[in-house]
Amino acid sequence: MLPYPYGLSRDATACNIDRMDLGGPQSRLNDLRAPVDAYPRCLSPFFIHDMSGNVEEWVTLDHGRAPDRSASAMKGAWWLPGKNTCRAATLGHGEVYEGPQVGVRCCKDTSNER
Repeated sequence: MLPYPYGLSRDATACNIDRMDLGGPQSRLNDLRAPVDAYPRCLSPFFIHDMSGNVEEWVTLDHGRAPDRSASAMKGAWWLPGKNTCRAATLGHGEVYEGPQVGVRCCKDTSNER
């Protein structure tokens, strides 16, 4: 139950967060997604990368519903400066929202591997 996946203290250099090169006024958002191994210190004790920063990921809420009555939210935060990347959740977008700062996490069950 660490406040950040990599430890107790916030480190803005550990993950793909707090970027200032977002794009100009009236322009498109710069796509600043990074490969999963680009920030090796953005790693949980379970060896999971980018749980804080890089892209917000679609999740299902276990404890209620978002304001639009869906059970979906985005968690993990993205590269926006000043974003709360400690257990952040974005509830204001519907399930069809998309953008370069939004993604999904593909997981593999490793319980049967040795």
